[in-house]
Amino acid sequence: MRISTLAFSLLAFTPLAAMAADSDDDIMGTRYGNTTLVHETLGTSHIYYKQDHTFSGGNWILDVSGKWKIENGQICLYWDKTPPMHPNPECDKVEKHAIGDKWKLGSRDFELVKGITK
Repeated sequence: MRISTLAFSLLAFTPLAAMAADSDDDIMGTRYGNTTLVHETLGTSHIYYKQDHTFSGGNWILDVSGKWKIENGQICLYWDKTPPMHPNPECDKVEKHAIGDKWKLGSRDFELVKGITK
């Protein structure tokens, strides 16, 4: 359950129209050098997306890393080490967010904060 929550947290963005790979910066640009926080019952996870199409993150129980790619309006995460009970790649819909934005997906609350926070 804990590992599953982190993996889904990485993917928690809502839909936009499908876009070409060269517009990845339009969708993900505000995430570079900043932190996506995922607040849930068991704690908070921190996710870091980089412009070179890599990501890393973790919580108190699990660290994750890999590469990300925008495909057909979805963000797909290609895990370096696949978390238990998750496909590789794992894809979900994506939406642009501004620093300071807060949003909810399912039972998880998300927040995009300025800078790299641990």
